[in-house]
Amino acid sequence: MFVLFQLIYSQDMESLKASALAAGVSDDEWRQMLAYTAAVFQNCGNYKSFGDTKFVPELDPEAFKKIARASEHYTMHKDKG
Repeated sequence: MFVLFQLIYSQDMESLKASALAAGVSDDEWRQMLAYTAAVFQNCGNYKSFGDTKFVPELDPEAFKKIARASEHYTMHKDKG
C-alpha cells in the first residue's frame, strides 16, 4: 500500500483532487484521506509511537477506493498495491 500511496501522490495534487471530487468524493472525505495518508507516511505504516494504538482513518473505505482509483497512476500500477 505504501508504494501505491507514493504513486498516487506523485501526480499533481490539484489534478488528483479534481479527479477525486469528480468521482463523487466530498471535500471532507478528501481531507480525511490526506490526514490518514499523512499519518501513514509519518509513522512509516507502523503503530503510533510503536505502541499498541492504531491510527484508524475516518474515511469510509469506499471513498478511499474512489480517491485511489481517481489517480492517473492507479490504472498503470494497481498491481503494486
